[in-house]
Amino acid sequence: MNVKIKLVPLLLLIARLDIIHARGGRSKDCISDFSVESTTSTKVRLIWDSVCDDVRTYKVHYSHTGYEACTDGRKDNQRGAGFGTLETTESQVELEDLHSFSNYTIELTVLLAENKRRGRPEKHSLKATTKFSIPKAKATISPIDYSYKNTATKLFFNWGPPLKASQCQLFKSHLGSYVYIWKGMDPWNRDQSGEEILDNSQTHAEISGLEPYSNYMFFLYITNTANEYDEDVYLKLEGRTLATKPDPPVLKTVVSEGEHIVHLEWLPAYPRKGELSHYELRWTRETKDVLRTTWLDSQRVELSDALCSRDHPEQGTACHTVTDLEQGRYVFQIRTYNHGEDPSEWSEKFRVEINEGGEAQTNWIMIGVVILVIIFITGIVILVVCIFRSKNRRKDVKSFMQSNLEDFRAPIIRGNSRFSDTSSYMLRPPSYKLETPPRSAQGPLPPLPTENIYSDLTPKEESCPFLKPSEPTTNQNNLELDDDHYLRPNTLDVAVNLGPIKQEDDKQKMARAHSKDSLDEEGYLKPNFNRFQRMNTSESEGVQFLGGEEPTVSPCIPPVSYMSSGKPSQV
Repeated sequence: MNVKIKLVPLLLLIARLDIIHARGGRSKDCISDFSVESTTSTKVRLIWDSVCDDVRTYKVHYSHTGYEACTDGRKDNQRGAGFGTLETTESQVELEDLHSFSNYTIELTVLLAENKRRGRPEKHSLKATTKFSIPKAKATISPIDYSYKNTATKLFFNWGPPLKASQCQLFKSHLGSYVYIWKGMDPWNRDQSGEEILDNSQTHAEISGLEPYSNYMFFLYITNTANEYDEDVYLKLEGRTLATKPDPPVLKTVVSEGEHIVHLEWLPAYPRKGELSHYELRWTRETKDVLRTTWLDSQRVELSDALCSRDHPEQGTACHTVTDLEQGRYVFQIRTYNHGEDPSEWSEKFRVEINEGGEAQTNWIMIGVVILVIIFITGIVILVVCIFRSKNRRKDVKSFMQSNLEDFRAPIIRGNSRFSDTSSYMLRPPSYKLETPPRSAQGPLPPLPTENIYSDLTPKEESCPFLKPSEPTTNQNNLELDDDHYLRPNTLDVAVNLGPIKQEDDKQKMARAHSKDSLDEEGYLKPNFNRFQRMNTSESEGVQFLGGEEPTVSPCIPPVSYMSSGKPSQV
């Protein structure tokens, strides 16, 4: 016994030396902290620390060991997602395209440089599990038929759970719940749809509030624990609600086509509530006082006898002709029969009158009322439009007059026929506002100044001999008028030569006139001159006439004003 105990430390020492020899004489590992950094549903990322500088490459080998959703130890032995090997010189690696929700064993092998390769290489291993994903499994069709529970407004759908023995590798997660979506398939129920969530222990669903005799589609999905599901993986079921009592058809036209013939057209009820079997038509005669309660006759109309001979804009229109009728006023009604169901109610009554000429008088009162209503509405619309336009026109005229009123109050400037070819002009005021309002021509003249404002402008008697006092003229009331009935202006003949200015007789002297005599019929000031002489009025030069001669005397322009008192004044 003692011998065996002594041999144990010896064997351990030999094993330790063997390991050191296999690692090239080193007792320390090159790899440390070999671990899983992160995982996804299809990826695993590995990292490690290396303390050796003579590593040639790292080999990472992985193998699938089983599905988390399977309990029978099933695993994938196919290369790719099942197993594989990667080489890298970095201290990290990422494994891709793995199975979701699965277990893997990963082994890291360190390969040193060729000249230092001795014995067995260094190896490290660990286990990793990928995260769950969206299930790819779907429910199965139940062998039990629950369609006998369906009604005209309710459908019953049932199914079986997914087969765990054959589909557990497609679960990719722990199964969460069922989600079903239903939709209408017919033109009249396509706007109907719904969605519900059920526990994964349930295997049936009941949908109510549906249209009778209508088709519906049922889609069933399986979710994971996060309530996620694949929209492309589902179980599809179909169902149709049962038929029920139909609605009555709608009579469209009842006309008389002869002395004993009536043609009828109607539309079947929509949406239909069952498979159509046939129609029933009945009629009776109507008196002026009391409608007979006993129907004269009825007739079964098969679908083959309800075909129309011409096309109709409304699809599904049915037609039928009744013969051997006597003259008079008739009332017609029709109803629908579905297979295996009670008939519908009778349609509304439709009246027609059969005359000798065979012309139909169908609901003329109703047609007349409709025409009158249309005419009345049209008249109201026209009246409203006219009133609206009239108000807008008045409003536009009023706003135009308000905005342009000042333009119509512009003064009139009359021109002189001697200087212009036009007789009058319209002068519009400026668009900007003046600081002081303009004075109208009809307004009173401003008062005369109290002091002599022309004292500085009065020429000397030496230079202007005609300013000497002269005898007052007696020709003030005998004013000379020109051909246009305007006051002839004052005239003064001035010698062209350099000699002294000669005064003419009274006819050539300056005439004085009252201010009221110088106004025309409309109260505007008449002109008092009819010709000009171009002068140079500078102090250093004399008068320069048109002839170009320059006199030596300074020009004398007598300032003249007219007083309202009638007596002219000379300043």
